[in-house]
Amino acid sequence: PLLLALAGLRAVEALPEVLRVLRGTTAFRREWVLESALRAVAAFGPAAREAAADARVLLDDASTGTATAAARALWAVEGDAGAVLPRLRTLLRAPGAHGRRSAARVVGAFGGSAGAAAPELRACLTAPDVWLRVDAGTALCRVTGDVGEALPVLLAAWRENRHTRPEIAECLAELGPVDRLAPEAAPPLRAELARTRRHNVSAGMSGDHDVHEDERLLSLCRRALGVPAG
Repeated sequence: PLLLALAGLRAVEALPEVLRVLRGTTAFRREWVLESALRAVAAFGPAAREAAADARVLLDDASTGTATAAARALWAVEGDAGAVLPRLRTLLRAPGAHGRRSAARVVGAFGGSAGAAAPELRACLTAPDVWLRVDAGTALCRVTGDVGEALPVLLAAWRENRHTRPEIAECLAELGPVDRLAPEAAPPLRAELARTRRHNVSAGMSGDHDVHEDERLLSLCRRALGVPAG
């Protein structure tokens, strides 16, 4: 929890303690601790340059979660996509869906700087796992700046699994009004706004977070459609 708080606060003055954690992690909950520490380094950005060597070592870690967190941290510190893309492209070709999803999310965060990874992202669009297809599709949109190639996959996922909708809507909202960029995405977004039930409602189950997540989805749909807030 402390590492997560440091990341949230971007408390770079705590970098020495974060480095101590990175360099002295024990086997107990190793992956979780390392990923939390690397998340803090990424939040600190260039001010955490002292952590670059540690992140570079962890880039080759056997754990895909640790390796992708290290890639994100190293990118945030140094801003050199070329230093981390070869490893991420390798992870995108790995057999496990979980690792490929982690790599796709990091590549997507790099935007246009990660254009070299577009072939691997395209290959993921036909994966059996719907969440991998969504992560790869949204990453491809962010990397290329164009939704056309991934849009059929994303719209199919929207229909297949309603829980993918916030992630898809967020990507569409980032790239601009869909009426101009991807007109075929407008009808499902408008249909979502017109729904009388929340997208994540489950029979006999509900929670406060469900309301928050559905309101977030509706807000993203409005942004993607260019509808003024309020």
